[in-house]
Amino acid sequence: MSVLAPIAVRRGTSVVVVASRVLHGLLAALLLCCIGLVYLGAWTGRADVLTLLAVALLGIEGTLVLRSGGDCPLRPAFRWLGDDRPFFELFLPAHAARLAVPVLGGIAASGVVLLGLRTL
Repeated sequence: MSVLAPIAVRRGTSVVVVASRVLHGLLAALLLCCIGLVYLGAWTGRADVLTLLAVALLGIEGTLVLRSGGDCPLRPAFRWLGDDRPFFELFLPAHAARLAVPVLGGIAASGVVLLGLRTL
């Protein structure tokens, strides 16, 4: 089974939809790396430029998610491209997929708070 198997869920999925899912996956991976950098900075008690950039990216993402009502801010663009399936529903059950964004947001926010407490 391919690593990209969840991306192209059914046969006949357009190239544009597959490309949008790959892009969405890369953005999600970047944000997960940002969360990891924040926790690494909190653990070591140091915040270098890369850690501060990660905090900034998470802040931008959090702001965009809040402005879009708690949903992915790119969802309207992906719908316009023909991808009606939410990203996390590609590999999680629908109920768990709906919780992914708020749970990850809470984890990110907790990491930023810990980082702030450790680097004061």
